[in-house]
Amino acid sequence: YYSFNELGASDQVLVDVHAGQFNWEKTEATDDGNGLNDISFKVNKGDFICVIGKVGSGKTSILLTLMAELEKNNGKLRINSQTCEQGFAYVGQEVWIQQGTIRENILFGSEMNVEFYKKVLNACCLETDLENLPYGDETPVGENGICLSGGQKARVTLARACYNRKMEIYLLDDPLSAVDAHVCRHLVNKCLNGLLKNKTRILCTHQIEHLINADMVLVIDEGKIVDSGKGCDLIPKIMKIEKASFSNEDNTQLSVESDGIDWMQKLTDEEMRKKEEEEKEHGVINYQVWKYYCVSVGVLLTSLTIIFLALMQTSRNLTDYWLSYWTQNHDLNSLFRLKNQTYVLNAEKVHFYTPNGFFSGKSYQQHEQTTQFFVVYGVLGMANTLFTLFRAFLFAYSGISAGRFVHEALIQNLVKASVQFFDNTPKGQILNRLSTDMYAIDDSLPFILNIFLANIFGLVGILTITCLSLPWFSLALIPLSLIYYSIQNYYRWTSRELKRLSSVSLSPLYTHFHETIRGLVTIRAFRKVKKYCKQNEEHLNKFIRASYNSQAAAQWLSFRLQMISVAMITIVGLTAVVQHIYGTSNASLVGLALSYILSVTGLLNGLITSFSETEKEMVSVERAYQFRNLDSENWQGVEQVAETWPDQAKIEFKNVNLRYTGWSPLALNNVSFVINHGEKIGICGRTGSGKSSLLMALFRGCEINSGRIVIDSKNIQNLNLNDLRQKLSIIPQDPFLFEATLRENLDPFGQISDDEMWDVLQETGLDGKFGKNVAILDTMIEERGKNLSSGERQLICLLRAILTKRKIICIDEATAQVDLETDNLIQKVIRSKFKDTTVLTIAHRIQTIFDYDRILVMDGGKVAEFDSVQNLLNNKN
Repeated sequence: YYSFNELGASDQVLVDVHAGQFNWEKTEATDDGNGLNDISFKVNKGDFICVIGKVGSGKTSILLTLMAELEKNNGKLRINSQTCEQGFAYVGQEVWIQQGTIRENILFGSEMNVEFYKKVLNACCLETDLENLPYGDETPVGENGICLSGGQKARVTLARACYNRKMEIYLLDDPLSAVDAHVCRHLVNKCLNGLLKNKTRILCTHQIEHLINADMVLVIDEGKIVDSGKGCDLIPKIMKIEKASFSNEDNTQLSVESDGIDWMQKLTDEEMRKKEEEEKEHGVINYQVWKYYCVSVGVLLTSLTIIFLALMQTSRNLTDYWLSYWTQNHDLNSLFRLKNQTYVLNAEKVHFYTPNGFFSGKSYQQHEQTTQFFVVYGVLGMANTLFTLFRAFLFAYSGISAGRFVHEALIQNLVKASVQFFDNTPKGQILNRLSTDMYAIDDSLPFILNIFLANIFGLVGILTITCLSLPWFSLALIPLSLIYYSIQNYYRWTSRELKRLSSVSLSPLYTHFHETIRGLVTIRAFRKVKKYCKQNEEHLNKFIRASYNSQAAAQWLSFRLQMISVAMITIVGLTAVVQHIYGTSNASLVGLALSYILSVTGLLNGLITSFSETEKEMVSVERAYQFRNLDSENWQGVEQVAETWPDQAKIEFKNVNLRYTGWSPLALNNVSFVINHGEKIGICGRTGSGKSSLLMALFRGCEINSGRIVIDSKNIQNLNLNDLRQKLSIIPQDPFLFEATLRENLDPFGQISDDEMWDVLQETGLDGKFGKNVAILDTMIEERGKNLSSGERQLICLLRAILTKRKIICIDEATAQVDLETDNLIQKVIRSKFKDTTVLTIAHRIQTIFDYDRILVMDGGKVAEFDSVQNLLNNKN
């Protein structure tokens, strides 16, 4: 991929791309409009290079090309070998935060240098944020930084890149899009042109007003470099303004703080500390868990299974007992004659073959009771066969029924769970239950439970027959039972806890793997692959350690059970001899007892092993049972709405108070305002001011504590949650796409025709972004839209909202990662397509909401100001 040794170590050129053609797949070198084509540029040491262009033009692909994340189909990419070995300090457009503390994310495995660390925090404008955090930079950020706002996550990833100062090349993919104007200017002055001024920086951005000092600006369009030059020459030409307008760095700019989750309200200090610890039960499996599994199987099925299992074992023991009784009472002496104390066959009585056939009447003298004995024996054998078949069928069907019931209950509980549950629960814990635990419930548990119950009834049958045959054996059975109970109890307690440790240690492995896959580009860029492989091995070792100890405990048990079995066989043998001496033994029953007791070793071992394994597998049911009472949303409503509701889309907040937890501060404090039909409302405020909480309350993602939210005279707290959310649309900051076609992403429910979709694409002017004809609707979108740029993903979410034709639209910073031209296009679409729609927009680009009807300013969970833009500008306070 790279061409080494063509650039000298002392050469100022670090990277040289000549006539390069790069794509996601290895293809023939053709100019098909996909990927990058005919790319040529040089990167000199210390250069500040900026890459600009429209949405989907290929800006991010330039950075991925340098990191060898694309396939090279043609051309040459020369790179300094030392630079390649060092790696790249990469800040991705899709922010990646590892689960841990802020400090761990910034250090990223490097040693702590306090003085430089403080410089990085200052350059990335994080000092104020850390002062407001409960544990400063030791505050856990949760999975993928769920506890941080979008702007905070962007600055933490930028700080991670800055702290790795051994890197020579810094690849920055639009880190300025998630911050407000003041913070953006601070990052440009203190970080890009300050702390990193002597480093080589390649920046992709839409904030082109900050690129006036760039050494080179590359303009990308449809995968090609269409223009390039110095920032001081190219930027004014692009923006069509004079250079002089950039001379004053202190120009007053309206600042709108980037959107953030009100994370301070979501978790208490103790919760944040325990956030990564998975809940684990202790002691024996709770009776309620066993009851839950029996209910999952069904009372009737459970009863029938136990009954047929008992009948199967009873018929088996009766068959053997009847055979013993038959041999004891049948007159066989006539078939044998005594010779030298040895039994031999009487040739006069027995012929195996005669001219008249096998066992003819002449060669075999039938006893008068043989027929009756044989009929009873045959009936018992047939009954045992039928009971065994019924038991096998019932067990198989019971396992399927239980697995289906538990899985459906688990899915229903997860689907109805609150937003806070998913914010606070790592995905590894959920995936572990839906994969490993469900596999155990579906497959392993029914199998081992079947063996366990069969062993119980088998052991009871053996001991019953043995005690009937040799009554004195029952005296020795009492101390042996006590020893056996103490051994199995000790083993069960140990194996059960080992199983819990095994299950709990598996969740971090899943979480780490999921986290690694999401941040694979960043990990490879920083050359941290070995570190993450080692971490994966550590998580794997913790899981294997518990599994290994389980095997060791099983061997410990096996040895002790064998000793008990040897003792039982010895006692049976001695008892038989003693009873024979005193003439109280029955030869056939003694033989039956001896044949049974010889198999007791396997049964004892099998019983305790199967019981322990059953308990271990029941831990999976226990873990699924833990999710039965999740904090669920209240889906039921007491008030119906008409199909056309809301007609006016008038929204009223009346003295609304909202807490995320019972003891946290108010996220919304006595909020009251009215939004009239068709108004376009911009929402702004600093991090934690309550912007996201407004949308959370409106969608009932979190139920309000007091007050009322009314839409067209309907209190939304009284509505069915499904009815409410079907009438609202949201365009999220992090766009969500399905792994499906573009058509299915635009219309998930299949209610809109292709012509209507294409008409909307053309009317909005967005058809040029995705394709020139309706066939583009069959384009496959990969998981989370990986084959699209961030801006394109946001555009698809916008189109989806347009097609739903809802009367209330909420836009949560949906234009942060698009260029100015596309942003203007989106605002034009909003004004035309949402003309009679009530629109609420959270934004930090002032031009995004400048022409809105009114601006709602939030501060500390309260409404600070709510007026038109002009009135707010005229208000000097």
